[in-house]
Amino acid sequence: MGFFSSKSSSNPSSNLAEPKEEASYSEWMTYGKRQLYSGKTTAAAKAFDTASRKRPTDPLPLAFGSWAGRLDDKAQAIADAKRAVNLDAECAEAHMSLALALVTGDPDFEQAGVAFFAGMKKSPRDPNGAVLYIGVFLCLVEALSSMQEDADGLNYDFKSTPQRDAADWLLCGKCDAALRGFERIRVAGQLVQAATGEAATYWAMNDKVSANTCAGILLSSRAVEKPSGLVAALAIIRDASK
Repeated sequence: MGFFSSKSSSNPSSNLAEPKEEASYSEWMTYGKRQLYSGKTTAAAKAFDTASRKRPTDPLPLAFGSWAGRLDDKAQAIADAKRAVNLDAECAEAHMSLALALVTGDPDFEQAGVAFFAGMKKSPRDPNGAVLYIGVFLCLVEALSSMQEDADGLNYDFKSTPQRDAADWLLCGKCDAALRGFERIRVAGQLVQAATGEAATYWAMNDKVSANTCAGILLSSRAVEKPSGLVAALAIIRDASK
C-alpha cells in the first residue's frame, strides 16, 4: 500500500451525531476521535478545530487535529503540531503528531526524528493519545533508530513492511485492516509488536475487553519494558479498559 496515503474505514462506533456548535469541549473531542478512528478525517479535523477554539491553551485538540488533517493539508498539520508543542513541550501527543505530519507525503526525516525521540520519552495523557503514540512508534521506530549519517547525508530504510503498513492502517482509521496486518506480523513471529498494535487498535474500535487483554498480557509478562512512554501508553489503555 502507499505509505500514509489511504483514507477510509469501517467502525460502527462512529455513529455519533455531530454536536451543536455550543456543545462542550469534551463532546467535540469525543466526536472527533470517533470520526478519526473511522477514517472520516475531514469531520474529525473540523471537530478538533472547534474543540481547540473552545480551549485554546490545550495542546490535545491541536495534536489530534494535526493527526486528522495531515493527509489533506500537511503544512497546516505541521503548524498545528508545532503550536501544540509550544503550548506544552511535555505533551507526548504533540511531538508524535509532529513526527507523523513530517513524514507524511514528502518526508523530512531529520526533523521527524527530533520530534519522535522527544515524544518517545514522554507519557501520553489518555488512551486516545496512547493510540497515537503506539501507531507512530510502530511506524517509525525501525527506520529512525537505524538512521545513520555519512558523507552523502542521512541514510535510512523506510520501505513498506508489514509492521509499518499495519500501523499506517491504524493511524488512517482503517482498523479492520490494521487488525489483519497485526495478525500477519504475529504469525511471522513479531509477537510483542503485534500485541502492542492490537491493544491500540482494539481501543480505537471501542473493544475495551480485547484492548485490556492485549495490554495486560504485555505488561504482566514484562514483554515491554522500554521506552518508558510505550510502557505508559499500554498501562493507560489497560487501566482505562477495566
